[in-house]
Amino acid sequence: MVETPKSDFFDERMAMRSLLQTVVGQIDRAGGTLLRSVLSDEQVHAARKDLKRGRATLRLLRRSLGCAAYRRENRQLRDTARCLSALRDPAVLLGTMQRLRALPDGGIASPALRQIAVMLRQERESVRRRLSLPLRRRAVARLESVKGRLLSIEPVVLETGDLAERLAHAYQKARRAFAAARARPDDERLHEWRKQVKYWTDQLQIVLGACKAGEKLADHLGNDHDLALLAVRIRELNLAVPAVLSEDTGRAIDLLLVKRRTFWQRKAFKLAAALFADSPRAVERRLRKRMRRKTLRRC
Repeated sequence: MVETPKSDFFDERMAMRSLLQTVVGQIDRAGGTLLRSVLSDEQVHAARKDLKRGRATLRLLRRSLGCAAYRRENRQLRDTARCLSALRDPAVLLGTMQRLRALPDGGIASPALRQIAVMLRQERESVRRRLSLPLRRRAVARLESVKGRLLSIEPVVLETGDLAERLAHAYQKARRAFAAARARPDDERLHEWRKQVKYWTDQLQIVLGACKAGEKLADHLGNDHDLALLAVRIRELNLAVPAVLSEDTGRAIDLLLVKRRTFWQRKAFKLAAALFADSPRAVERRLRKRMRRKTLRRC
């Protein structure tokens, strides 16, 4: 559990309106980034982050919006973020490969990794050309439609809500995903756990400030996820261009990836055992109490 700053967000009469303005701001920032003539890797990352946080904020508004409206707006934000993932993934994999090559046991695979890095850079540039400004303008037009529908909501429709209950529900989902991943740590369950942790920590950030332990856990799981993506991409490239990897080099890279994934998974499971020790009901009680004091000192 971690220290977080004081917040004045907890006037329940205004909280849901504040959340609505928050998601509109997140959409605005993402849209403004997408309209730049040239997108850097950092700008793509920032836009995707705003869209993901927008989806996390929408989850807090779900009861106010209604299921149909929530699903419609969430789908629009999700689909826009996905079109950016095709550009973001090669950049992430390149960074992951650079870190692997810098490891003491990364030298044996370094020549093959350099060749794969060249292929990933070519892939990134190909995607960048396809993600043209007219295409991005159409994506921004969809985001503007979402924003317009959200801004048209009458204030009376925005219930006062129960943010403590909703944050505790997000905690519960992340905790259940942790239990499932601990029971069988395959790629699918680890990915679902990472996703639920990100929703939960993003909601805490939006409403209360920050949860450093939760963000650290998300980083550990993100590092593992990037390594899993890299393993899949290397296999795909090796099938497409069989001469990329020799059998011995392929085994060396597989071993290196397994070792690094084991390292990050162990750190994640150790941190999560403490972070998810409390029951959702206990977390809800603590959140409710601290919201009344307009301060939060632990996640």
